[in-house]
Amino acid sequence: MDETGLILTSDIVIQCESYKEIIFIDKDDVVEFDKHSGERPMGAEITYTFFGDKQCDKCENEIEYKIIASEYPVGAVEHIYTECKGWSQDIEKNGVEDRIIAK
Repeated sequence: MDETGLILTSDIVIQCESYKEIIFIDKDDVVEFDKHSGERPMGAEITYTFFGDKQCDKCENEIEYKIIASEYPVGAVEHIYTECKGWSQDIEKNGVEDRIIAK
């Protein structure tokens, strides 16, 4: 990633929908696969999409996750949302929203 951008500050903790196994996703395993920008009145808006998949060690349920976050204006996190298949939301007290910051 460039010198500026959005980063995950800590690992993500999820729960398998099928087995209820607690699963840790290392923040370094989350891959940025898409970054696009557009202009708005206060400057550039940049959208980052992070994704990955993992298999539950207990039941082999396939878990897919996608985190989409936007930075607008540059240096400020505007929106964050997640898409999931096979898992429950981040189960720690602070959700994914608290784990993404502008660097």
